[in-house]
Amino acid sequence: MKLLYSFLFLFSSFSSAKAQEDTIIISKNYKFKIGAKFIVESSGDNSFSDRTASVGSFGAQVIYKLGRSKSSIESGFYYLNRAAIYEYDYYPPGSHFYADQYFKITYGNLHLPLNYRLDTRIIYFRVGTYFDYLVRTSTDYEFLLDSLKYYGNYGTDRKFNMGLDMGIGFEKQFSKTLSLFAEAELSMNLTSPKMENGFWIFDDRSGGGFANVGCAFGINYKLLRKN
Repeated sequence: MKLLYSFLFLFSSFSSAKAQEDTIIISKNYKFKIGAKFIVESSGDNSFSDRTASVGSFGAQVIYKLGRSKSSIESGFYYLNRAAIYEYDYYPPGSHFYADQYFKITYGNLHLPLNYRLDTRIIYFRVGTYFDYLVRTSTDYEFLLDSLKYYGNYGTDRKFNMGLDMGIGFEKQFSKTLSLFAEAELSMNLTSPKMENGFWIFDDRSGGGFANVGCAFGINYKLLRKN
């Protein structure tokens, strides 16, 4: 829920900031936009902990404009990081009591979003789905990860995941073909991250899944229509 509240706060911040500007955005005479996007997010897996960690991601986006309407299809290809915070018990030297400690595991995914996008005079919205394929798992505490696996407390990572993707942002044109953009975004798994659980997070066995909330910024290049 904290991730959702953060997204709503970012949503309202973007909306109020841009609603006071008179100049926008976008020339309508284009068919495609291609661009680079950089993402900074807070990520967590609430099936293990309510704690979150900061992650950074990057990739390329493609926007296909539907005729001369305000609607587009937005996709792209990203290397997207997600994170989970795991808890372990630490016994300080000379103490008979343990202290809760936490460590971060980062999950690197090949990320393919597919969104419907609507550009308004002030801001744009997008909503859709995404597909993740897990390619890398890393942590600074490999011995703790090995311990979780040894005692059967980790499970088997699901390689393929899908989920809900949404965002709100603004885009500022500074030449005929180039524009800068910034957005608040939220993505959350609809599939459970472990093979031992049900496939969907709605299954009683799953207990939750990954969610990322944060900000993205980047640059777009328009491929203009021929008149």
